[in-house]
Amino acid sequence: MALPHGARLPAPGARVSTALLALARVLDYPTDLAADARAASAALASLPVAAERLLRLADRAERDPAALEEAYVSAFELAPLASPFVGDQLFGASQARHLFLARVGAMQRAAGLDPAPELPDHLSAVLRLVALAPPSPERDDLARDGALPAARQMLQALEAANHPYADALAAIAEVLEATTNHAAPAAEEALP
Repeated sequence: MALPHGARLPAPGARVSTALLALARVLDYPTDLAADARAASAALASLPVAAERLLRLADRAERDPAALEEAYVSAFELAPLASPFVGDQLFGASQARHLFLARVGAMQRAAGLDPAPELPDHLSAVLRLVALAPPSPERDDLARDGALPAARQMLQALEAANHPYADALAAIAEVLEATTNHAAPAAEEALP
């Protein structure tokens, strides 16, 4: 059961934070995707479907790292199949996205996070923020009403294209779903 709008999520425990941070690395430009995907899979061992999808991505990255770099670019950069920017997924190119970018940037600064090389609404930066920011209604809203619907939209686009990064987005959506549901303490217990 999802939290009612405005209800507070508990602070992510160490295991949920570790999982979110590992998943954020998978969405960064792939310098060592196989290792990052394996680390994320290990962090999600108790979520077997998510863990298996990440292992499948790691296996592909080990077999052909250059192909996965190209897959990253096709998925998220040049004429992307799925924009990796939460604000773009939610608002498109609009004034609302600009306001969203400003707010997420302010949240990152308030949490003491260094600015990422990407815009503040890149899903990897948002996952880091959700993992590391202290509990607040804004963090909860960002996870529930921002990151989760954006991850679902990205997943839908990547699955429709049978894209290898659909595996990463499926794992991200599963963790965000568990984290933003009322069963967030159970999500913490479920993660190794």
